[in-house]
Amino acid sequence: MMYMKNNYSFLFAILLVFFSAFLFSTAVFGGKTTAQSAKRPKPTPTVTPTKAPTSIPTPTPTTIVSSITDIEVIVSAPQQITSPNLINYSITVINHGPKVATAVQLCSNLDPSYFALNFIYEGNFRAMIGGIGRYGDCSVYGELDNLAVGGSETMSYSISEVSPITRTNTINVSAIETDNNLINNTQIITTLVN
Repeated sequence: MMYMKNNYSFLFAILLVFFSAFLFSTAVFGGKTTAQSAKRPKPTPTVTPTKAPTSIPTPTPTTIVSSITDIEVIVSAPQQITSPNLINYSITVINHGPKVATAVQLCSNLDPSYFALNFIYEGNFRAMIGGIGRYGDCSVYGELDNLAVGGSETMSYSISEVSPITRTNTINVSAIETDNNLINNTQIITTLVN
C-alpha cells in the first residue's frame, strides 16, 4: 500500500511538473509550444531604388493674351451755317479689330454747353441727352453692347441754333478692350453759326 501511495505521489509530482511547465510556457510564449515560439527571421523589406530624373521638366509659361481692338470715330457736320438752323452731326464708329469691341461708349461734348431741345436721333446706339461715360459728363451719350470686327454703327443727331455762335463738338469713343491707337478715338469739329 505504501508502494501505491508513493506511486501516486510520484505521479502527482510529475503532473505538477508538467502543469508548471505548461503554465510557464503559456506565460512566456503565449501558449505556443517551444517549436512554434521559436523566432523566425522576419523578411527584410526590399527597397526598390527609384531612378532620379535625368532632367527636370520645365513648366510651360502661360501667355496671357489681352483683348485688343482699334475703334475709330468719324464725324461729319457743316463747318458753317446761318441761324436759325440745325447743325446735323453724323457720327460713325468703326471697329478695325482684331477683337470684337464690347461695351462701346460714345460721348459727345458740346461747347458752349447746350441742351439739345430739338434733339433728333437716329441709329442703333442707345442714346440719351446728357449722361456720364468713361470721359465724364456728356452732352449726348450713346452705347452699344458690342461692335464686330470690321463693323460700323452710325449715330446722327441735330441741334437747333438760333443765334450766332461758334459751336465746338468733341466726340470720344471707347470700348472695354485695350486700344493701342487712341489717336482715332477722338474727333473735334467746329461749326460757325452766323
